[in-house]
Amino acid sequence: MKKYIVLSLLLISCFSHYVKADRVYIVGTYDTLSIEDFQQQGSLYTAYIDVMGDDGQELIFDIDAKVGGEGDLSVKDRCCPPHVRNCTPCPLYELTYTIEIQVSCSNHAVGSDMDGTYSFSNRYPDIYQEVQLLVDNSFSTGGQCRQLRIDVDQIDAGELTMIDVDILIAEPF
Repeated sequence: MKKYIVLSLLLISCFSHYVKADRVYIVGTYDTLSIEDFQQQGSLYTAYIDVMGDDGQELIFDIDAKVGGEGDLSVKDRCCPPHVRNCTPCPLYELTYTIEIQVSCSNHAVGSDMDGTYSFSNRYPDIYQEVQLLVDNSFSTGGQCRQLRIDVDQIDAGELTMIDVDILIAEPF
């Protein structure tokens, strides 16, 4: 009987990262989400994941996200300084890309992060941009953490084409 239990636990731990995340267990294994797991409403992408195992203990939240998509491009008409005469106008490209992630668990704020890129150049920039975001916190929800909510917001960006999120909820050792 012990061999069966040990073998079952070993198989579960080996293959648990291949299962699509629709719930997270507080056992210290990573679960992943992709853009298909998010619902889009305007510039906001939201995912809900059920959480199992919060018995009031301190929880460690580690949410890593990589978000990619089109930057917001604007073109300026001139690259000549205002005091220079007889300057040939050339286009100036301004590219901004800012993304924010907010994480909560059953209305308990876990944390947020924001990152972005900015470029200003007379050369046409690569529109595709990526940022890395991290939410890392530990606290007790008093046993109330039942559903994790992850919001990814396009503060200053075009269409998102990639959201990869790794989720770890664990107990301290």
